[in-house]
Amino acid sequence: MVFCPIREMRDRMASSMANLMVSDPGWREEASQIMDLLDSADIFALPEGETPKAWCQSLFQHSAFSGLAETAIEREIVPKEIGRPLDMINNVLPSVYRD
Repeated sequence: MVFCPIREMRDRMASSMANLMVSDPGWREEASQIMDLLDSADIFALPEGETPKAWCQSLFQHSAFSGLAETAIEREIVPKEIGRPLDMINNVLPSVYRD
């Protein structure tokens, strides 16, 4: 198996975001805010999933997340240290799009 740091970071980001959302009964509201932020950055993902884990895995499969994961690597972001799902996205978007 070939190691792919971008795929690994994308998976870590999705897992960390899902872990943050799983304990929040209003996770769909946060998901909606994430989608609004992504839309403003012209990233039009259509994630599916009835659980936070499924939704996050679906979201991070969008092609734009390879570039966002690469940015996370460049900025030495540690996904499990991020405290809010929205920050997971804010930390990797170009500053012009940040919330």
